[in-house]
Amino acid sequence: DTFSTCLRQPLPATFRTSCRGSQIQRNSVIDEIQRLNRAISQRFVELDGHIVQGPLLSEVPHLSRCRERSDGAGQKTWRARVDNRFLSQCPATADLHQFVVRASELGQLVRQEEVSMLPAILLRPEAHHHVLDVCSAPGSKTEQILSLMAAGAGETTGFVMANDADPKRLDSLRRRFRWSPDCRLALVCADATELVEAYSPLQFDRVLCDVPCSGDGTFRKCPHLYRLFRPRYGLELHGVQLRIVTQALRLLRPGGRL
Repeated sequence: DTFSTCLRQPLPATFRTSCRGSQIQRNSVIDEIQRLNRAISQRFVELDGHIVQGPLLSEVPHLSRCRERSDGAGQKTWRARVDNRFLSQCPATADLHQFVVRASELGQLVRQEEVSMLPAILLRPEAHHHVLDVCSAPGSKTEQILSLMAAGAGETTGFVMANDADPKRLDSLRRRFRWSPDCRLALVCADATELVEAYSPLQFDRVLCDVPCSGDGTFRKCPHLYRLFRPRYGLELHGVQLRIVTQALRLLRPGGRL
């Protein structure tokens, strides 16, 4: 059927610039990606028996944001016409794949699925906001929120508080930001179902709740999960999800956004 056919389509590789490093470094990364993209468009690239014509990468405007100040800082996002597996195995895209991997290890790029970028975009964090990321690990959305705040107008005076109940997952987030000792980020280990007790009397302008879920939104990336899925998986998590959201709402300032 239509749904099964969609699941069999390759998931396009997506990545974006991070909030870490100077604007000069970000511009250098952007220039190199554009150069590699032009080079690939001049090579013979075959995908499913068809020749790929034109640029392999395209910028995603609704997931990119440019700073409104004169330094031109901002976040840029690219979508490939192929998946990560193709990028890593096709000889014509080897240089691009190696650069993306290296830049990701250095914290200059973030490899993140397009659908995973949408919550932070819809949250619309501004440079002065106090933001709480409730279930933050492994940190891609946390990093994106920081990038969006840095891309807003005016000096960044706000901060992001990243919370997770698992100390090991929180430690992985800490290592993720080891290149950015100056970023406005605080890490807290607390049970998301008891947020008010942990954070009161603090209140936040923006709250992101990426609550525990059944994972059925990842079928396209992990099609084998489709055979294992049962409706009860989502139903069993509903109580936890509701408690987390209720706690988060109590920490949201009037006029804020969750």
